[in-house]
Amino acid sequence: MGRGQYESTAPTVYVWRDGTTERVVTIPTGTRSDLASTPRMIWNMIPPTGAYEDAAYVHDEGCQELRRAHAEGRPPAMSSRDVDRLFRDILCEADAHARQAGDPDARIPAWTRRLLWTGVRLGALANPARRAGWWRDAPAVAAIAAATGLVVAAAVWGLDRLVHLIF
Repeated sequence: MGRGQYESTAPTVYVWRDGTTERVVTIPTGTRSDLASTPRMIWNMIPPTGAYEDAAYVHDEGCQELRRAHAEGRPPAMSSRDVDRLFRDILCEADAHARQAGDPDARIPAWTRRLLWTGVRLGALANPARRAGWWRDAPAVAAIAAATGLVVAAAVWGLDRLVHLIF
């Protein structure tokens, strides 16, 4: 659609088998998405489009359902935590499929999957329709965010040292 917005041209059905539970997620024709809502400053590392588009589309539909349920005062079809876990599971499935197909460009490395999951869990904290149950994932989110912060800080420090050596 332009301006970072996409619209489904046909209905999509995704069947999620979570242990003994099977859930069907249906995305109707005309559903709009911005795909991965990554901040512009990290687009070099994780652009808004990529091998994770399917997971982002299903996740966006799950978030829309959470918003509708919250606005209508009814229980959602899936909890926010489940919607985010579904996102992570689809990312894992996409990576496994790319590995089997021998397509390195379609791979979604574990660090990318963890970072994307951390982002959606942090996003849940800021959204009243998605906040319920957030505390259960807080330790994992904090650990991944802290590790990412350390890596970024080390990279910045290393670049600073390199610049001082050169100049």
